[in-house]
Amino acid sequence: MNLLLDTCTFLWMCNSPESLSEDALKIVKDPNNNLFLSAASAWELIIKTAKTLNLPEPTDKYIKSRRNRLGISSVEIRESDLGALLKLPELHKDPFDRLIIAQSISRSMPILSPDSLISKYPVQVIW
Repeated sequence: MNLLLDTCTFLWMCNSPESLSEDALKIVKDPNNNLFLSAASAWELIIKTAKTLNLPEPTDKYIKSRRNRLGISSVEIRESDLGALLKLPELHKDPFDRLIIAQSISRSMPILSPDSLISKYPVQVIW
């Protein structure tokens, strides 16, 4: 199964896997699943490290090294993702989560996330 990671899920996988739910942990450990991190998450992490988030190395290197170590592929932002974004109701205010939701819709990929607001959209959320 192809799964899109929420930004916090990616960070927890990297720094505190014990924060993942039992189901999420099974999914990320299953070699039959393909995990993806959105460019929106990379953008979010770059912005947050400039303000409040501390990482052990520069953000771009951190993301790449952790993605490689954990076998996570990158997902670019396409125009079709933006088209899906335009159709979303204003339930979630976080622009990065909204873009991840749009990508989930346009690519038919479930999102691995603890964020209960995401489940209010027509996407499959696994946690």
